[in-house]
Amino acid sequence: MSPVAESFYNYRDDSMSMKATARAHTVQNLTNPFPFSTFGAQVPFLSSISVCTAPLETVATVEFWEEREKREIAFEERTVDQRVGRGVDAVISEVRRLSGIDCEYAVLGKSNLSTSAVLDEPSFIAAVTVASSEACGLDLCHKELSRIASKGSESAPGAVTGWVSKWEAGLQEEFSHSVVLEEELDMGMIRVFVNPFVDDLEIVKSPLVEARLKMAHTSVIEMERAIRNHDIEKIGELAEKTSLLLHAIAATARNEVMWSPGVLSVVHEVRALREEGVKAYFNVDWTGVYVNSYPEDITRIAQRIREAGVELCPLHIGGNAQSSTD
Repeated sequence: MSPVAESFYNYRDDSMSMKATARAHTVQNLTNPFPFSTFGAQVPFLSSISVCTAPLETVATVEFWEEREKREIAFEERTVDQRVGRGVDAVISEVRRLSGIDCEYAVLGKSNLSTSAVLDEPSFIAAVTVASSEACGLDLCHKELSRIASKGSESAPGAVTGWVSKWEAGLQEEFSHSVVLEEELDMGMIRVFVNPFVDDLEIVKSPLVEARLKMAHTSVIEMERAIRNHDIEKIGELAEKTSLLLHAIAATARNEVMWSPGVLSVVHEVRALREEGVKAYFNVDWTGVYVNSYPEDITRIAQRIREAGVELCPLHIGGNAQSSTD
C-alpha cells in the first residue's frame, strides 16, 4: 500500500485536516478537443462537446493538512504517473490560490471501471476539482469548477458539468467554461475496454493539422445541432467521422496505423452490424473506445462485440460531478 493510501485508511481526527470526497462520471468526446494546450492553460484552443457516461465513475478524496510535508497523489493505491500528477497539481494550485490555503495535500482515487488499474484522467481530474474546492470551503458553481478542471485535462470540464456538455473556447479565461447542452437524450452507448492506440499520439507533425483546424468549428456546430434535434444517427455519424479524422492525423504524423488491434476488431463488428441494418457507430477518442446507437439496439450490439472476446459495459448519460460521503 502506498504511503498516501495509508494516510487515508488510517483515520486521523485532527482539526488541522480539511478533507472531502467527490465523484465524476467518465466522458465520451463527441468532438475531440485539440491537444495544443498545456497544463495550467486556461483557455481551450477549440470548443468541444462530450457526454458523461454512467455508471462508470471515478471517486477522489482530497485532504489538506497543515503538518503534511509534501504532496502525494495515488490511484487505486498506486502512485500516478507524471502527466496525471501535473494535471492534479495544476487544478489544486488554482483552488489554493482562490481559497488562500497554503498547506500541502494528498489525493486518493479509485474507479468502478471493470478493467482494474485503469485511470480515466478526465473524470479523475473532475472529481479532484470538486473535492478540493469543497475541502477548502469554496462555494463554486459547476460552470466555475469546469474552468478550474480545464487546467488539468482538456476533457475534464465536461465531466464536471455532466450530461451532454460543450466546452466553450474563449479569448479570456472567464468566458471559457463548460455548459450543459442537453440533459435528456435517448442515446444508447457502449464502452469497449480495449487500448485505443498502439502508442502516444503525435499531432502537430501531421500535414493534415491545418485542414483539421479549418473544419473544427463547423464540426462542433453540426454536432450541437444534431444533439439539440436528438438526431441519434447524425450524432453517431459525426462522432465516428471525428475519430477517423483523429486517426488520420495521428497516422500521418507517424506514418503508421495508430489504432490498436482491439480497436480494429470493434470497427469491423460495427461496420458488419451496419450492413445488417443496425444503426451502430464507433468512436475512438483520446481515452476510450465507444459504440453509439439507439437504446433498443444496444443489447444486440453488445452481444456481437462480446463474441469477439472483448470486455465492454453498456452506458447511459450521467450527470454532473458531485461531492460524496464515501
